[in-house]
Order: sequence, then C-alpha cells, then structure tokens
Amino acid sequence: MKRISFQPLAILLSAALLFGGTGCKQLNRVANGGQHGGKGQGGGGHAGGNTGGNTASGGSTGTTAPGTDYYTDLNMTLGSAPIATSNRFAANIPYGSNNNSTFDIIMPKGPGAAPLVIFIHGGGFTSGDKGAYYKKFATDTEAMLAAGFGVATINYRFIPQGSKGVMNSLADSRRCLQFIRYHAAEFGVDKNRIGLLGVSAGAGTSIWLGVHDEMADPNSSDPVAKESTRVQAVAAINPQSTYDMLAWDDIFGPVYNKRPSEDTRMQQEIARFYGLSSFNQVQTPDMVAERANLDMPRLMDKSDPPMWLNTDKANVPPDKMGILLHHPLHVKTLAEAASAAGISVEASAAGMSQMGTKEPFTTFFIRELK
Repeated sequence: MKRISFQPLAILLSAALLFGGTGCKQLNRVANGGQHGGKGQGGGGHAGGNTGGNTASGGSTGTTAPGTDYYTDLNMTLGSAPIATSNRFAANIPYGSNNNSTFDIIMPKGPGAAPLVIFIHGGGFTSGDKGAYYKKFATDTEAMLAAGFGVATINYRFIPQGSKGVMNSLADSRRCLQFIRYHAAEFGVDKNRIGLLGVSAGAGTSIWLGVHDEMADPNSSDPVAKESTRVQAVAAINPQSTYDMLAWDDIFGPVYNKRPSEDTRMQQEIARFYGLSSFNQVQTPDMVAERANLDMPRLMDKSDPPMWLNTDKANVPPDKMGILLHHPLHVKTLAEAASAAGISVEASAAGMSQMGTKEPFTTFFIRELK
C-alpha cells in the first residue's frame, strides 16, 4: 500500500488556500419583507478568528440566544467599502460574542428586496479571513452588484477555538446564514434568494449547508434558530468532497491504491479535525453518526440547490497532503453524486468530462437567483 507524505493537516489546510461611513446605527427587528415568488426557502427535501481577528463594530450587541454565545439583535455601522461601490456597506457585524463571529455586507440598492451571495473563506478551518474576498473576487463582486445583488463575506471560529472540532466552524457559518435571514428586511435582502460561494474549506462548508437537511428549529425560543438553513444555489472552488474523513479511503483507494486513514500521522490529524483525543474514537456510535452528518454526497437528494463546482488542480497522484486536499477527484465525486441525485450541476475538473457549461460563477448565480 502506497503512503502519502503527511505534514500536519492543520498546517497544510491553512497553507493550501486562505480563501481561502458615518455613525453607528442600532437597528431593531422588523418583519421580513420582499418575498420572492420563485424557489422559496427550500424547506422541503430531507426531513428534518482569526485569532487576531476583527473586533465587532458598534456598542452593545444586545440579546444573546439562550444557552449560546450567539446574538439575535443587529448592530451595524455603515462605512466605506473596500471596493468601489455606491452601495451601502457595513463591516464586522457581530452575530456572536467570539471575535471571529462577524461578517461584512454590501447591501443592494433599489426599492425591493434583492438576492444575496454569501462568501465563506478557506484556510483549513484554522486560519483565513473574510477580507480575502475583496482581493480575490473584486471584479466578480462588481458584476453581481451591477446585476442588483448584495454580497456578504463571513468569519467563523476555527477548530482550536472550541471542543467540537470542525463543527465550531460549520455551526458558525450556519448561524450567520440564519442571522442574515432573520434581519433580511434591514439589509434589503430577499431571504428566499440566497446563494453560497466558498473556496477550499469554505467551499466544503457551502456544499454542506447546501445539501444538508433543514436545520431550522421551529420550536426554539431563539428566533434566529427558527430561520431556514436552506439556500438556492451553491458555487464551490477547490472543495473537499466530504468531511467524513474515513470516506476518503473509498475515493482515493480504488484509483491510487492510497488509503489516507491508514497512516498513523493522518489518524492524529483526523482526531484533531473532529475535536477528539484519539483516532479510536472515530468509530464510536456518536462519531459514526457525526461523520454521516458531514458526508455531503450521502446527504444529497433532488431537492438540493443547483451546484457550480470547479478546481484548477492537476490530476496527479496525491503523494502529498496539499495535493490530496484539493485533488480533482473531490469535484468528480461531488459532481457524480449530485447528478445521480437529480441535482442540477455544472462541474469542471481535470480527469472528468465537463458537466454543464463552463460559465463563470457570477453568471451561474445571476441565472439561478435573479
């Protein structure tokens, strides 16, 4: 059995890709408006900081949801955007008390509620920042703003910042989506036309949110938790195919005779990924259930939103961890699973036939959410 050259997973995930005005305005909750007669919230289908990070703008952030460190109230400071735009902009809006639990938003112009694309940065769930969005996708942002879209870019906690491993990060991204939906009227956003865009770890997060069962809790005392977690379109660049890390054996084993989880160094990194003290714990009943909950291909069904998948990585043997993390087989695995489930998918990757057109993700979002 061939072995992969492993360095610490957190380091390689981080290094691979880091994608990855005036006055303070306290806003109170008002009824959400601007409903759109199209796809709706997507409630059907499955039953169901950056350690030196940015500080939250404004003063008191108001009410904390019971039993959590997440906020329900909106505290927003309008300011100058980091890109050229006449749209309103707010930075470092806090959705939780952790320094990483913030997001920026460029709010759409116009009298009606508009679609929104939310960017989730990469960095292996151990680093990265929402500011990478402006540097990487300035031209694409201008195209979406010109089409009447709003855009948001979010931060989230990292694996070392809690006891639950990668679920720290995934739970924060889910909460930020719900928080934006809860305050959609204040932002001028149509809560029923939201898309997710991510790179690397952010791409995997976007896919996980896109294909997961509805995670809203209609019985919660927390009003934000009642908001839908379903979205209407997902675009993912250099994603991982699944966060059931043991399932990577079934992806790479048949093609390259490599089973990553059999390497003892990788086992240590997998344990850290899940917030465990030992690799032996990945087979406990609770962890088997959690891994299933993180296995994106297994979660897919035909109710899930359209997907746009892309990687520019070479189709070469994954002899190093950096290659393994963003190998084209991840896109191929996702695309084939989505197609088999009846999901509309456009996918580009070396070593597979093109699925759909080769349009840019901006065109994809404008078509799916307009």
